[in-house]
Amino acid sequence: LLGHGLPGRDGWVHPASPWADPNGGHEFNVAKGNQMLDAAGYPRGPDGIRRTPAGAPLSFAISVAANEPQHVQAVQLMAQQVAAVGVKFTLNPLDPATLRQQRNTGSYDGAISNLESHAHADPDALFFFFHSMPPGPGQALFGGYSNPKFDALVDRAKMTIDINQRKQLLYQAQTVFAQDAPTQVLFYPEGDYAYRTAAYNGWVEDPGQGILTVRSFLPGYAKLGGASSSSSSSGPPWAVIGLIVGVVVVVGGGLVLRNRRRQIRSLDEA
Repeated sequence: LLGHGLPGRDGWVHPASPWADPNGGHEFNVAKGNQMLDAAGYPRGPDGIRRTPAGAPLSFAISVAANEPQHVQAVQLMAQQVAAVGVKFTLNPLDPATLRQQRNTGSYDGAISNLESHAHADPDALFFFFHSMPPGPGQALFGGYSNPKFDALVDRAKMTIDINQRKQLLYQAQTVFAQDAPTQVLFYPEGDYAYRTAAYNGWVEDPGQGILTVRSFLPGYAKLGGASSSSSSSGPPWAVIGLIVGVVVVVGGGLVLRNRRRQIRSLDEA
C-alpha cells in the first residue's frame, strides 16, 4: 500500500475504533511458529514442506480475483512468509464470477475478500458476521465460524447498556476471536478523497470509517463527539482485506493445522 494503511489485527476490529481491544494486535514470530508446529507433530518433508500425521503436505491454494492486483500481491507476500514455517501457499487467480461461485460452495482452501470499513469500525459486526446462529434478518454468518464462548460474549454485549461493561465484553470476544482466527485481517487500507469545499464543506470523519458516512450529512453531528471536521483532520476511512483459510488457524502467533477441513461460506464482496 506504499505506506497508506495499517497492519491487520487478529481481533478484527479496526484499531481506530473506540471498541477495539487496546491489547489486540498480531504477533509475527517465525521461531515460535516453527516450535509450535514441531510440537504439534507436523514434521518437514524432504522438500521443506511440513506434513500432517497422515502424510499430507501443508499446501493450500488461495483463491483471488485475477483483476485485483493487491489481492494477487498479498498472496505472493504471504507465500513467502509462511514458507519460513514450512507451509506452502499457491496463488489461484480466478475471474470474479468464478471466485464468487467457489466461495458460495465452500470448495476452497482459502480466499481473499474486501469488506467495507463499517464492518470493522462497528463492534456489532462481530455479532453480525461471526455469531453461529443460522442466518436470519440482519445476520450474515460469515465464514461458518462457531464458538459458544464467543457467542455468549457478543450476545451479552448487545444487551448491555453500560458502555464500559460493553467494551469489556467486546474485548473478551476479540480475544477469543483472535485465538480461533476464523479470518485473518491482512491490512486496513487508507482512503484518499478529493472534494470541493465550495460545493460542500460539512464532511466529518468517524474513527475507523472516514468521511463517507451518512453522518457527514447530519447537521451538527461533528459537535456531538466521536467525529472530527474534515477540514482539520485527514484521518483515513479504512476497508480491509481479510483472508479466510478454512484449514489453518493462528494460536499464539504460530500456525496450527486443524484436523479436518471445514466448509467455508463467504459473503459477496461489499
